Amino acid sequence: MYPEAANIVVAQRWAHGLPLFTDFRLPPYLLTGFPPLWYAALLLAVKAGISDVDRLTLFGRLLSMTSLLLTVLLAYAWNRRRGFATSLSLLSPLVYLSFPILIPWAVTARPDFPTLLCSFLAVFLIGNWPGQRGAVLAGLAAAAAFLMKQSSVAAPAAIGLWLLTSRRWKALILFCLTWGLLVGGTYGGFQFASKGMMSLNLSPNHFGAATVSNAHQILVQLLTPAGSGFAVILLAFGALGLFAAWTGADYRDHLLSWYLI
Repeated sequence: MYPEAANIVVAQRWAHGLPLFTDFRLPPYLLTGFPPLWYAALLLAVKAGISDVDRLTLFGRLLSMTSLLLTVLLAYAWNRRRGFATSLSLLSPLVYLSFPILIPWAVTARPDFPTLLCSFLAVFLIGNWPGQRGAVLAGLAAAAAFLMKQSSVAAPAAIGLWLLTSRRWKALILFCLTWGLLVGGTYGGFQFASKGMMSLNLSPNHFGAATVSNAHQILVQLLTPAGSGFAVILLAFGALGLFAAWTGADYRDHLLSWYLI
């Protein structure tokens, strides 16, 4: 099980005026494993009176569960805007809810599902409003995802490639500027304020051997005997969806194919 308490305590300490990023090699040996936005959400909860470890952990879990449900609703809205019937629009969100790996991650105080929500929101916004306003809003959502979890690069990469290949130059520039200014400004500010401790904390979690370990852990959970057959079926559906999106005529299909890749 993922050690939730460490990040809960980090958020508590930050809410009480201590630095967010510290040297985890020194007492109390706390690693701040994610960028500031995830901890900012927990900090606001502490400021609102949710201060003890158990209640703050429950808040983080409810935030993850709510984000999962909102992601499902967003997927339904995507299908409806594509013109599919209500019953058919519900199919893919319901299939996603049956994915075995959702337990325990969907009820764990981690930024995975808030990050997923913001990432798909970025795709939803640019897909349905591909002009300059949509590019700015998508840039905000994609930046929020990255500022919650630094491995969230699929959405901005997919949107950038789609805007590039579809020759939407103004939208591409606005999206990149919005994302880059928010992410660069936030990272630069915290890196400077923490005297380099931010990069020390974030790098070990998502680079090198840790990345291989995380990928191995996910594959093991997907392919355990209890759920391996169903997981393989879902992955097969995903491959079919990628093929359908890549060969689709609607411009949103091409965007979705980049995101799936």
